[in-house]
Parts: sequence; C-alpha cells; structure tokens
Amino acid sequence: MKIQATKKDIESFFASRKIAIAGASRSPQKFGHMVYKDMLKKNYPVVPVNPNITELLGNTCYTSVSALPEDTDAIIILTPANQTANVIEEALAKGIKKIWIQQKSESPAAFNLLDDKNITLIAHNCIFMFMEPVTSIHKVHRWMKSTFGKMPA
Repeated sequence: MKIQATKKDIESFFASRKIAIAGASRSPQKFGHMVYKDMLKKNYPVVPVNPNITELLGNTCYTSVSALPEDTDAIIILTPANQTANVIEEALAKGIKKIWIQQKSESPAAFNLLDDKNITLIAHNCIFMFMEPVTSIHKVHRWMKSTFGKMPA
C-alpha cells in the first residue's frame, strides 16, 4: 500500500462530494472540533461522526460511519489510534475510497487493513497544512516542509 500521498491525491480528497470527520468533538479544545469548525468555515462539504452526540455546531452528527449519507466519498480519521482500524473497516464497507488518517490516529493495524485496497490514502500529514486557505502556524509549517522538500509532489 502506498502511504505517501501526492499533491493530486490531496487535491482529489478536498474535491470530494462529502467528507466525513470521524472523531469530531463537541469540545472546542479538541482537535476533532477544531478541524470540523475550520472546514465548515472554509465551506468544505463536511459531516461529523461521533457515537456520543447527535448534533454539532447546528448540524446532524452521525453516530457511526455506517450511518453516513450515501454520497459520502471521503473520510478524515481523528480518532484515538486504537479506534482507527474499526473506523476504516466501516469506511471500506460503506464504499468510501478516500481516507485521510491524521497524525496520532495512525496505527499498524489500520494500515494493514488497507493493503491491496483500491483507495486513496493520505497519512503522515496534518490536515491543517492543506486546507485552503492555510492560515496561522500551519502556514509556517507548510512553508518549512516546502523549503526542505517534504511536501507531497
């Protein structure tokens, strides 16, 4: 399985019809809340997934990946690493073909599930460094990664 995503993979991910955010949180201090709120603000077509809530920032929150609308074609996984494999199993069963596993959500078990699957996988990259327009410290991180030749080509 190719883990190193290309610039084209990332562009395709953000061009998705609907992007699920597994691990969206109601707590403003949690990364899952920050990603969801920022993507909403930037008008990305996102839907939150959290088994413990039914609404987030005024929108329906789905309790599982299997409950997502049929037109969901991408997912960002922001769950604890020990839950990521379960989320991937549900995403694959749902037919989701674009998967972004955020740093700290990655696990060998999750990557093993994706071997020989025909999907776009993005990992080892922070979502904030690629959500246009990139702002704040993430803009600096992206510049540094570009300067040292570490950005996807």
